Amino acid sequence: MRLYKNEKRRIGAKVIPKGTEVFDITSANYELYDYTGNLIESYDAVIDDDKVYTVLDTSSDYIEKDKMYYIYFNIYIQYNAKKLIHKIDLYIAE
Repeated sequence: MRLYKNEKRRIGAKVIPKGTEVFDITSANYELYDYTGNLIESYDAVIDDDKVYTVLDTSSDYIEKDKMYYIYFNIYIQYNAKKLIHKIDLYIAE
């Protein structure tokens, strides 16, 4: 995914069950890591039925242009006490 410095964008993930499984997302959080693996920020993600998301603001001083970042959504599913992890590679352009 490519974003530009000073851009705000909603970024998220959709949970698609296998078969006809019924599920509830009980909690979810978002983590932003820099290209060296340092945790930059971590927040609760917004849960909207089968989707989770956050609004990423790239104007923050700690988000630099021409760098790679990694976003992880940790999603907890009620029906089987499972944790799903969704990773997004992020490049901040000028």
